Amino acid sequence: STLVPYDSVAVAKGQFKHFMLKEIHEQPESVIDTMRDRISFDSGSLNKNAVPLSKTDIDSIDRIVLIGMGTSLHAAMVGRVWIESLTRIPAEVDNSSEFRYRDPIVDDRTLVISVCQSGETADTLAAMQEASEKRAKQITICNYDGTQTTRIAENTLLMRAGLEIGVASTKTFVCSLVSLLLLSVHIGINRGTLDSARV
Repeated sequence: STLVPYDSVAVAKGQFKHFMLKEIHEQPESVIDTMRDRISFDSGSLNKNAVPLSKTDIDSIDRIVLIGMGTSLHAAMVGRVWIESLTRIPAEVDNSSEFRYRDPIVDDRTLVISVCQSGETADTLAAMQEASEKRAKQITICNYDGTQTTRIAENTLLMRAGLEIGVASTKTFVCSLVSLLLLSVHIGINRGTLDSARV
């Protein structure tokens, strides 16, 4: 492997002492990118193609399962609260690494939401494959288009957090949450569980 000269690293960090601090300061811009073209603040609504999940798909969902690992799992835990409160669909959260080993009860009336920043986490991919074999509908929330999760899931909601070099998740956690809230609102609108004032 090639070593990156220290000067290049210093330039990449800019005025910040380390990458994590830089990425904390990048969070507002990343959140704006996650919402860009998806929300109309003038009308207080989601734009037509904000979330790639049709009303037909939503009408056929009886249950939602969120899966993820590490920080993505924690985002999914928050997402579960929003989904149940805003859509009135029963939801549960599972650690991707345990999902397939318990022979989960999912079918074609289940929506599986995978949260996976890289789109390449092996345990999440295995869990998604298990869900596919059981004919569950799937949407993935990830940071990069063309990754493995985007190939398995029928639908993708890109978080658009940008590159994150710091070990601790900053931008990707916040953008995962924003994406989950967008998804929850979209489902709630289509199910009629949210009025325009709450949206």
